Amino acid sequence: MSHLNIEHLTFSYPNREVLQDVSLEFRPGELIVLLGANGSGKTSLLKCIAKQLKPAQGKVFLDSRDLHVLDRLTLAKHVALMPQFEQRDAPMLVQDVVALGRSPHVGWLVPLGASDWSIIENAMRITGTWELRDRNVQELSGGEWRRMILARSIAQDASVLLLDEPTAGLDLRYQYECLERVRTIVKDKNLIGVVTMHDLNQAALFSDRIALLAHHQVLGFGTASEILKESMIECAFGVKVSVLKHPTRDIPLIVPIAAKQ
Repeated sequence: MSHLNIEHLTFSYPNREVLQDVSLEFRPGELIVLLGANGSGKTSLLKCIAKQLKPAQGKVFLDSRDLHVLDRLTLAKHVALMPQFEQRDAPMLVQDVVALGRSPHVGWLVPLGASDWSIIENAMRITGTWELRDRNVQELSGGEWRRMILARSIAQDASVLLLDEPTAGLDLRYQYECLERVRTIVKDKNLIGVVTMHDLNQAALFSDRIALLAHHQVLGFGTASEILKESMIECAFGVKVSVLKHPTRDIPLIVPIAAKQ
């Protein structure tokens, strides 16, 4: 079982401070949701974990190993990142794109074995992309593209799964199916799942814990009931809300009222 620790991480772009002294601990079998307004640092934090951005201070540890000293191939065996945006130019088949998730394990030139193809098929069935396997990626809708990239990340078979807005562009049915399946994978395989979201009610429904980012820092880190309080939501998003009891679950239900004046 892997443990992921972020210790005193600070990151800035040349003209903008993003994250200041962020410390978080993620446990195996948990689906952690990063919430926050646009520009609060959710994507930047994922990229710092995945070594796509270099923090000015602080470190990220996976089982006591500093991730930023690992070479990219070794890191890719342990950490899979589903990006928010990706180029769509290459005329490849959907199945071949998903198969790229096996590259850290078998290399670029070695033929995939039966076990690799089994992992690929399973990832595609989980994400509802198996029926798209022979389609050219240039023919996919935005939602189909997102599901394909999610399947590739799952096929990477890493112990840490980082998903940057995985439900963007998906209709309501696929949003819930996607998050339910991701949650099941995290539980069944005892992974560390970290997902960025904008929908507070979906975060409450699917998360084990929520990290709420605001003003360059972690405003709170805990269960949905602990974090999704009216005062904290207003502080983070500048929106007045009512927090009600969910009709069927022991979680909060967030109803926006008005933007903060």
